[in-house]
Amino acid sequence: AKDGIRVNAVAPWMTMTPMLEEAVRNDPGQLDKVKGWTPMARLASVEEVAGPIVMLCMGAVCGYVTGQCLGIDGGLTAQGFDGPCCEA
Repeated sequence: AKDGIRVNAVAPWMTMTPMLEEAVRNDPGQLDKVKGWTPMARLASVEEVAGPIVMLCMGAVCGYVTGQCLGIDGGLTAQGFDGPCCEA
């Protein structure tokens, strides 16, 4: 930060990319658990993940933001989700 370098990260949850869309085309029900875990009950669109990334790159908007990890997860981490591997 003292050298004018900002370092941030994004942590997206499941995103409906063209590759994922193709992979689940024949059985969209594969994503039902993911939607159930997510408070917004859906996957993110590519644009919904790209928008916050663009925002973080805009110095006039986020010039004072550094050292952060922005969760783009539809509220998943806010509810304390441990991940699918911890499912009972």
